[in-house]
Parts: sequence; structure tokens; C-alpha cells
Amino acid sequence: MLVGAAEDDVVIEDYRDAVQSAFAPIILASHFLDGSARMGATIPDATHTTILYEPQTADVIAHWLDATLDASNTTMRAPLKTACWLTLVVSGARLIGICA
Repeated sequence: MLVGAAEDDVVIEDYRDAVQSAFAPIILASHFLDGSARMGATIPDATHTTILYEPQTADVIAHWLDATLDASNTTMRAPLKTACWLTLVVSGARLIGICA
């Protein structure tokens, strides 16, 4: 779960409640295998409309996706793996912008 730090207080409070309910930001490799991995992150200076374009958002997502692949013992090299995921995320963000 991601939230922008520049959101209204009620949004941030809802995020904190959801993170607490999901036991985030605990990230353990074995949790990816059973589908129970959770993570929460606050992106500085972002709102729900700008969060997609913040560089830290891409970093958080790439780290999360890299961790999922590491948990499944893939052999793809880390820099290549991150580049692949980042391309996927940016492409998705562009599609969301086009369709919105």
C-alpha cells in the first residue's frame, strides 16, 4: 500500500489503519511464497494524483517486486530485474494516464 504524505489527514489515517490491519510493513521472504507478504510506504510530498510520478514511488515498487522474485529463487540479475519491473510500472502508469 502506498500513500502520499501530502494527502488529507483522513486519508493518511485510513492508510495507517489499513497498514496496521495488514501487519505491514513486515516483509519476509517466506511470506511471498504463501501470499501473505504486506508492505506499506509513505511517499513524501505526494498526493493521490502525483504519487505515480514520484521517483520514490518507482523505487519502492521496484524493491517490492525484486523481493517477490528473490523469494521465488529466480536467477535474473538484480539490475536487469529492476529495469524490467520499472519498465512495467512506468508503462502501466502511462496507460492509466491515457485512460483516465
